[in-house]
Amino acid sequence: MKIWKLICTSVSILILCASSAGAGEKKIIKIGSGSLLEGYYNIGLNLCRFISRANDGIKCEVVPTTGSLENIWLLQREKIDFAFTLSNLAVESYNGTGYFAATEPFKDMYQLLRLHDEYFTVLVKDDDKILVFGDLDGKRISNGPPKSDSSVAYDALAAYYDFKKPPEDIEISHEDYAKEFCAGKIDAIMLMTGHPDMLVNMVTHVCENDFVTIESDKCYN
Repeated sequence: MKIWKLICTSVSILILCASSAGAGEKKIIKIGSGSLLEGYYNIGLNLCRFISRANDGIKCEVVPTTGSLENIWLLQREKIDFAFTLSNLAVESYNGTGYFAATEPFKDMYQLLRLHDEYFTVLVKDDDKILVFGDLDGKRISNGPPKSDSSVAYDALAAYYDFKKPPEDIEISHEDYAKEFCAGKIDAIMLMTGHPDMLVNMVTHVCENDFVTIESDKCYN
């Protein structure tokens, strides 16, 4: 139940660095962030400005990604030098468990800093009568692009529900969330994020919506 309690409360977002990557040895430093509309891309830009100012001859770039899984994958293959990732996925990668059970443990990395907690966030329309997560039975949902952080959380969460008709997960980019959701093509959108969040703020300004809660018995069972 440990991972489930993390979903009900929060998961820390970390910045990781491959220990083999030496910033002084490279002319270009790359940071794996996330969606262009999520806060980590902007955090990455600010970090890049600091790195470039503090190191003569070093250029820093922010790499948009689908989230933690892609960031860790890129870090393992030395495609990037720093990665934003959820703490539970970083631990799984380090130990070679969970989503990384089929790969060698990634011991050649370390945590630079912890940013903040993230929350599994579900948005629905005000008039859809979806009040709790269990009401998503048979609905059209989206966790963003494939293997996004919210899809990882959703898979763990959905295992505790016996849906008569499993929700249909429609894979779209976060950049299309507001358009598809507000046009009625999706009943619920989900993301792992800290609050306040720029993407959530944008969606709430395009159309009226509400947050869905998770039943307390699922969190503390």
